[in-house]
This record gives sequence, structure tokens and C-alpha cells, in this order.
Amino acid sequence: MARRWYMMPMVDDIPMLKNDIGEVVGYANGAKYGLHEGMKGKTIYFGDHDYCLVNYDVTPEQHTTLNAYADVIALPTNLDNTPSLAIVNAVQTKIENAGYPADWITTSLTYKQILKRFLSIALVQQSFFGYARIKLKNSGYTLNTQFNELPLNIRQKLIDSARSRNLYTDNLTASSTLREIWNELSSQFADKHTIPEESL
Repeated sequence: MARRWYMMPMVDDIPMLKNDIGEVVGYANGAKYGLHEGMKGKTIYFGDHDYCLVNYDVTPEQHTTLNAYADVIALPTNLDNTPSLAIVNAVQTKIENAGYPADWITTSLTYKQILKRFLSIALVQQSFFGYARIKLKNSGYTLNTQFNELPLNIRQKLIDSARSRNLYTDNLTASSTLREIWNELSSQFADKHTIPEESL
């Protein structure tokens, strides 16, 4: 068994509650792959609950199965390695298609640095979703949407959620895009908050 990180979509059909005779009577959001097959590990949700990072204990066969899915990004076991240009391009395409900024990923970053940044994006978006209760990328907004194109109440909630994490927002302008905003706030979060090595 090896502990590995994956990025994958969320689904809402994960069995969570059973009655006295073992029948499933309740479902919840969860990682699209692995939970149904009994894989164990931790899940970190992105704020919109459409994507997540999961850390599973997997066998080589289970990893091969997960890695074969087109909507899964698998990180290597050695997080101190750096990705090739081909891997960077492939990962950027998958992540951008999922609605998250990935232009900051380069061949000079280790997988551990990339993972820490993704964790920062997830936690920043969790804060925003907690304040706004809206899925921006499912509401017609894209990474190119400008700050001044968001409704006033959403703009205020974005600022409030960032400040709740002790993040600086005065450098955000009316023309700042969501790509720039998520990149800026997640970068600040990564600088201000230490993610324990044992969490990776």
C-alpha cells in the first residue's frame, strides 16, 4: 500500500446512512472514485464542492485504475520531484477545464509545492463558499470574469472571506479577473499559513 494524492470531481451519491437492516437511506457528496470501492483516506473539498483533493492508501492495482480516469490527476509518491513540460501542459489543461487557475504551474516547482498551492486554493475557496453560498463557476462566471462584473454582494463576500483568513485585498481592482484573484489570494494564503509536512 502507498499513500497518494489525487484531484478528482465530486459526486452526490456516496452512501452515508444505513437503516437497521443495512439498507442505504442517505447519501452525501464525496470523491467520485475510490469511496465506492472502499478506499480509505482524507478528502479536502474545493469551495464549490465540485472538485476535491483526496489522499488514499492504495495498492498498485488501485492506483492504475484511478490514474486511468480522464478526469483524475494523480500525483507521484515522491513529491520532491518536478514535473516535465509535457506533464505541466497536461495538468494545466485538466485543471483549467475544471475551472481553476493553473497558469502558475511550471517545471521549476516540485509536486509538493504544487500540492501546497492547490491546498491553499481549496481553503481560500472554502472560505468564500462559506460566506457567499454560491458556486461561481456554475453561475456563468469564468476565470476571465472581472471583479466589477460580479454582483456587489458577491464582491463584498469575497473580500470578507479573504479578510477572515487575514489576506490582503486592497490590491484587487475593478478589472482584476477571478483568475488573478484566486491566484493572488491562494499565494498569500500559502505564504501566511504553514501546511504541516505530515499532511502531505
